[in-house]
Amino acid sequence: MRLRSRVSVFLAMAGLASSCPAAPVDKGDSSPAFPMTYVIAARGMASGTVLTEITFSCYHLFDSPSPSGFLAREESVVETRFRFYASAGRAQLWIEPGTRRFRWDLGAEGEITEWGWTDTWLGLQILPPAGESFVRLGIAGMLLLPTGRDDGGRPGDFSTGGTDYALMSLCDVDLSRFFGSGRCVVYLNLGYRWHGNDEDGSRVWPDAYPAVPVGEPASFNNQMLLRLGWRYSARGVSLETEFRGDRFIHARDRMGLRENPVSLNAGLRKWFGACFWMRLGGEVAFSKGDPESQAMADPLCAFPDWVVSGSMGWGWGSL
Repeated sequence: MRLRSRVSVFLAMAGLASSCPAAPVDKGDSSPAFPMTYVIAARGMASGTVLTEITFSCYHLFDSPSPSGFLAREESVVETRFRFYASAGRAQLWIEPGTRRFRWDLGAEGEITEWGWTDTWLGLQILPPAGESFVRLGIAGMLLLPTGRDDGGRPGDFSTGGTDYALMSLCDVDLSRFFGSGRCVVYLNLGYRWHGNDEDGSRVWPDAYPAVPVGEPASFNNQMLLRLGWRYSARGVSLETEFRGDRFIHARDRMGLRENPVSLNAGLRKWFGACFWMRLGGEVAFSKGDPESQAMADPLCAFPDWVVSGSMGWGWGSL
């Protein structure tokens, strides 16, 4: 009931935003800078623009341990992320807190439900001059703060438990000249992430990573980040595909390919006027974990097979 009430409030806010006056958001040449789950576009928003977005996502894990100590037949996770963007000159900033709701199905033992805040992403993106058209480069730095709930549940349900850092290079290739009136852009992000919880690791998807085994250097669970995205826009509709192929590069032979986060995200974004949009998407994970792994605890319970998400966002005009 509480979740339904929050959804109703946000839908009402979205209805008000859809009737707002046109904000200076250039749908053709600008895209919100999505945090770690999505590729980050080097073609940023118009200077002085403020955008907000809310995303709901849902996934399931099976045969997962519960806070009561029983093995749950199914673990359902509903996550809500709030994203705020601001652009000033060539700099673009964002902050992204979130909440999670867990429901463990224990069969004859009943159900357990818990809710709490999650970690918060902070990001700063430096954009190139607007004159670059075909190829555009940029750089982004990100900080994950352990603001999530750290009591109740099993460790890692709501927080990674440590401060993470990431640095990413951004590259866009604009192929619009080959698509008539439509706009087609290919995005490429390549970066490196330093994980903060070396002792326990993290079970928070999509930020799941193993603890550092005894005798291994602290960089064992640091990751190389790869994002490859494609977006085609025409008449207020965008088709998007995003590939994530991260790699625990320092784990060497201790972790196989199936233990590294690899997934494909696709979505449809619809603009209503100049300042409001909605997106429906899904993510399919190709890394299901290896049950014989000695590096990641319960790898089969760390990566969901699929994630469904929906989001809405709106621009508030110039600063």
